[in-house]
Amino acid sequence: MISLPSGTRIWLVAGVTDMRKSFNGLGEQVQHVLNDNPFSGHLF
Repeated sequence: MISLPSGTRIWLVAGVTDMRKSFNGLGEQVQHVLNDNPFSGHLF
């Protein structure tokens, strides 16, 4: 079982995601679509 710190948010997408974008492309999506920092400690 994975233990997460309290306050960690888990974000799930309800739709299609292009996994070919790699980590950099998906991190950009987090910044522009969710207006969040991909290094915030939350799970996307």
